[in-house]
Amino acid sequence: MIKKISIILIFLMGLLTSCIESNQLEKLAIIHSRGIDVSDDGQIDATMAIFQFQAQSEEFTKIVTGRGSTIKGTINHASNESDYKLVPGKLQVEVYGAEVAKDGLTPFLDTLKRDARVPDRVYLTVSDTTAKEILMTPPKKITTNIGQYLQGVIEESAANNYFPKVTLQEFGTTANMAGKDPILPVFSIGDLDVPEINSIAIFSEDKQVGTLPIEELELFNLMTRRVEARTLEITLPTEPLRDFFVKEPKEDSIHTAYTIEKGKSKIKQDKKDELSFITEINMDLSLVELSDQIDLDNPESIKAIEKEIEKKISSRYEDIMQQLQEMKADPFGYGIIYRINTDDGKLEPKEWKEIYPDINVEFKVNTRITRHGTINI
Repeated sequence: MIKKISIILIFLMGLLTSCIESNQLEKLAIIHSRGIDVSDDGQIDATMAIFQFQAQSEEFTKIVTGRGSTIKGTINHASNESDYKLVPGKLQVEVYGAEVAKDGLTPFLDTLKRDARVPDRVYLTVSDTTAKEILMTPPKKITTNIGQYLQGVIEESAANNYFPKVTLQEFGTTANMAGKDPILPVFSIGDLDVPEINSIAIFSEDKQVGTLPIEELELFNLMTRRVEARTLEITLPTEPLRDFFVKEPKEDSIHTAYTIEKGKSKIKQDKKDELSFITEINMDLSLVELSDQIDLDNPESIKAIEKEIEKKISSRYEDIMQQLQEMKADPFGYGIIYRINTDDGKLEPKEWKEIYPDINVEFKVNTRITRHGTINI
């Protein structure tokens, strides 16, 4: 009797086991990074960097492409190239082509959010042309898989307090926020034929509406967070500093470089005019380089340099602000300050888009050169 029961139990266990889908590692191809483009006929073109596990293969990484009406359809199509089941559970980087970003990312963000296997911490980025161009970088140009390379560039940039990494969760939250718009890093193929971050993608909600030069990133960082140990390069006119040069200056301008020891900003709304704002930027700088010789032992020369820095940075902020208002994009979050000061604390995104181009912003930059050290001439 016991023997018969044991046989029945073994038989039932076999039946139950057969009902569970078997996803052996050797049968899976894991999507690490993905590029999204849209063709002229409206089809989605996906380029994916995958890890595939084959016992008899020396190549564990591969680039596959797929086309479909949906992201799911592109994955199914791409599976035909790998002979393995593609799974996005380890997706780390999503790259959007320039045209995709201009049309809006919401459809693709929703797809990512609905897939419980996709982590919220996946990094988002944009290509200056197509996502495929970035993902198809020849392996001989880089020392690792392209997906890992892109992830490494993003994480190293964030670790060095340069371009902050923007995740799916962070972008989605900001894009849906009344009073602030997101930014993303833009990858392009650089002089060494490898992808590099070359500009700042400016978004109005989920649509890219323009770019700004990567040289302005430090000014962006000062507006959104505390900045430390970052390099700031500024070209100053020589005429206001002429009395402090050791000898006649060679050019009409002088190139200078500083380390931002401490920098932060604060936005205030004018109590008398709800459309006027005052932005204070305070920086402690260490002067590290000059392209011409100035008598830095003279305290007045330091004050003169500080004054010219403040004028130059204020001017750069005014130019940036003018471009952002033309784009109707508010990455600095003036709308948040405006909303906080409304009677009911409410503000609709469309309402702020109408108001934002007409706001007035005064930039007050305060700099203090705390050290000037040894100057390379």
